[in-house]
Amino acid sequence: MQHVLKLFALIFLLNTPLQASDDDIDDPNAPVLSLDLEGKDGIADIEIPPTVLTLFLCNSGLTEIPANVLAQTQLTLLNLSDNKLKSLPPSIGNLTDLSMLCVSCNKLQALPREVGLFRALSRLFLTCNRIRELPDELFELPYLQILHLNGNKLNHLPDKIGQLTALRELELRDNKLTGLPEAITTLTKLTQLSIDANRMVSLPKGLFKLASITEFQPSHNQLMRLPKDFGKWQSLERLDLSRNLFKSIPPQVVRLKSLKDLWLNQCRKVRVLPKECGGLTSLVLLDLSYTKLKEIPMSWGRLVHLIRLDLSSCRFEEFPSAVLQMAQLMALDLGGNELRTLPESITALQKLRYLSLEGNKLEGLPAIWDVMKVEELQIYNNPFTQVPSNLTAGRKRAGQRAGIEQELAAKPLMKQLRLDYSTLASTLEALKAGGVPERLRFETYSKDRDQLERYKADKWLEGKGDLFRGDDIVIEQGHIEIIEYLLKTADK
Repeated sequence: MQHVLKLFALIFLLNTPLQASDDDIDDPNAPVLSLDLEGKDGIADIEIPPTVLTLFLCNSGLTEIPANVLAQTQLTLLNLSDNKLKSLPPSIGNLTDLSMLCVSCNKLQALPREVGLFRALSRLFLTCNRIRELPDELFELPYLQILHLNGNKLNHLPDKIGQLTALRELELRDNKLTGLPEAITTLTKLTQLSIDANRMVSLPKGLFKLASITEFQPSHNQLMRLPKDFGKWQSLERLDLSRNLFKSIPPQVVRLKSLKDLWLNQCRKVRVLPKECGGLTSLVLLDLSYTKLKEIPMSWGRLVHLIRLDLSSCRFEEFPSAVLQMAQLMALDLGGNELRTLPESITALQKLRYLSLEGNKLEGLPAIWDVMKVEELQIYNNPFTQVPSNLTAGRKRAGQRAGIEQELAAKPLMKQLRLDYSTLASTLEALKAGGVPERLRFETYSKDRDQLERYKADKWLEGKGDLFRGDDIVIEQGHIEIIEYLLKTADK
């Protein structure tokens, strides 16, 4: 936060005369415009030059604002964040030239009515305090563009919020709000609205009128439905509806034609998707993890621009066929489901680079990896009885027999492979026969320790000639980890 606020100050000073360094503060001829006293003690005893326009008093242990600071009526920027202020005195209203005020991370429980005297104020940061309500005078600031109120105790936002017509950023995350006033829909210059981690049970009608907003985050609330006109919000590109109480995907969502990123993860009551994906054909990211979905309607295969799809920790017993139509998919997470098989038809996803199948019921995998381009494969915590030999092996060189030396020297198909909690004997035998990826992680229960020791005695895990580098075996808390077996790149 401090770095951001200092950046604002620097932008403000771009068109002002060159400031002197802090070392020149005693030089009466040096025009000191900015003074940073962050972390310093004895602020009340420091003489502040009358030329100072921006003053940083962050993390200085202040329990009240010193009189010598309140006397600086020329200030345009004042940062009092990370102190121990419980209140702001009425005399702060004398700083009428302030364009930016930051009092974040203090112990404020209220604001004085005198904030209404900050007629030039454009940025106000009040994050991480204990404010329960806002004074009416706050809503009379004609030039306020940025208002951050995250991490307070607000349970109500008054209708007068609609008077802040210049507002561009409004952050209300992590409060106790149960709703928003309809007056908020008059803030047509808003580009950013954050209301996540509240107690919202409903949203107002007319949000689509906020035509400058591209990203909306009402996640981690108690929403069960969306307003009927929500689908008219055609400016939205990123929508986070995660951690709400929806029982199904709201039908309004599939009408958001500009939407590129959609999060519905941890909506734990969602069991079905709408039969049609509607206007969501521009989606690039879709997160449906930690829902109760068991299938994906075939029509959702029309999401041909989708690059990232997260279906982890759902209830899939079979690989969803609709996914095979998503030809642009590069990252697919199906971990934590109940899959028993992986179809060979997954080879249709030729752009897939990341695939997670961890925590399923897979006993084997199809021998398709020599035609796939997957670079990272997560298949740990599965009851494998066999692993295909071409899972990690490089393409064989013409005229060479498929010995381990030639296999290891060839470029692996896989860059990362996780096989934790698989059947130790079968997986390591398959890897020994077929080669290893650039990066291997294998974690197993300590009951397999004897088996592991036999592999160590065979010198395979400790190194095959000079083909391996790095080989850490960690015995901790009843587990054995073999981490990061790295092939030397010189032999690729």
